[in-house]
Amino acid sequence: MKIHNVFVVLLALFGLVSAANAETRITYKSAKSTSSYYQMAVEIAEAMKAGSSGDIIVTVEESQGSVQNVMEAIGRTNNYVFTTPPVLIKLARGGAAMFKDKGNPRFDEVRALFPIPSLTCISSCQKNQV
Repeated sequence: MKIHNVFVVLLALFGLVSAANAETRITYKSAKSTSSYYQMAVEIAEAMKAGSSGDIIVTVEESQGSVQNVMEAIGRTNNYVFTTPPVLIKLARGGAAMFKDKGNPRFDEVRALFPIPSLTCISSCQKNQV
């Protein structure tokens, strides 16, 4: 039950919950449906619904990868949440690498909600080993 409340508080803090009793819809673009990231997204969606008494509905969509998730930020509006390594946001904002000639001011509007600890740990471990 605590994890449900944590996610509700996180989304409320970042302005994704607009009215106390209004239903809020969020699109969560995750990884391929066979991955552990997708399963995590499904569990987050279930926790959000349960923790908000059904007032927050998270729709999980399968993704072809992190680059696609970032590119879709251009056309998506309102409550679009996705997973991606922070470096891809940096590349998108700079119009570099796979984002060359695809720059867009919408990339500057992307904000991180929370880091995924295992990815952070892997990055830290690799830096410490160098």
